[in-house]
Amino acid sequence: MKNSQIIALVIGSCLITFIASVLFAMNMVTIQPKQLAKIIKKDPVIFVNTLKESVKQAEKQMAEKALEEQFKNPLKIETKGRVTFGKEEAPITIVEFADFQCFYCAKASKSMSALRDKYEGKVKLVYKNFPLNFHKFAKPAAEHFEAVALISHDKAREFHDEIFDNFDDYAKLEDKTEINKALKKIIKKIDVNMKEVKDNLETAKKTVQADMDEALKLGVRGTPSFFINGIDAKGGRFETIIEKLLKEIEEKK
Repeated sequence: MKNSQIIALVIGSCLITFIASVLFAMNMVTIQPKQLAKIIKKDPVIFVNTLKESVKQAEKQMAEKALEEQFKNPLKIETKGRVTFGKEEAPITIVEFADFQCFYCAKASKSMSALRDKYEGKVKLVYKNFPLNFHKFAKPAAEHFEAVALISHDKAREFHDEIFDNFDDYAKLEDKTEINKALKKIIKKIDVNMKEVKDNLETAKKTVQADMDEALKLGVRGTPSFFINGIDAKGGRFETIIEKLLKEIEEKK
């Protein structure tokens, strides 16, 4: 027997033993490795599909358990004084960490608008910055956004919407001169004094950096990332989380 065949047999045997151990640990079935080997040999497709389904079920249960833990211990994210979309008094706050040059953030902007409409008066969104370093337009845009916010939150919302509503016009920008021209054009379009914006840029840069530092501490690695009342909304579980929070709020009344 060749060495490669011996290695394959050893690996196969170990794999079968491992699968049998996993199944036993998951309380799915008590089975010996030899029995399992016969089952796999008889109908490998059914076995693999069953195993995949069991793994999915286990992952779902783990995710639900992790979510329950987050409801008990939500993360603390500072939102005071930040640009907000929706009614300030809304009981549910979605914090978004986003990038002005991110295609998925542009799509999420529309989704978040629809979500606020669905839960009108109950949900608000706070925008925070996490510009990715390979997006040349993203960080200057974030800094100008925050500089505008120091003048007017309404104008900052217009700045935000101008970029995401016309995303294709800004997504391709890489050249520094073209980026500066585009930002000046946006500032002019939303009717804000450019000198005031420039005067606010140093403070705005600190805000953007603080957002980035906070995002990293929260485990954010990509955009957009969302937290709903301090609960990480990975996997797009927005409505599940919102409905559960609203139910808890109602029960406390």
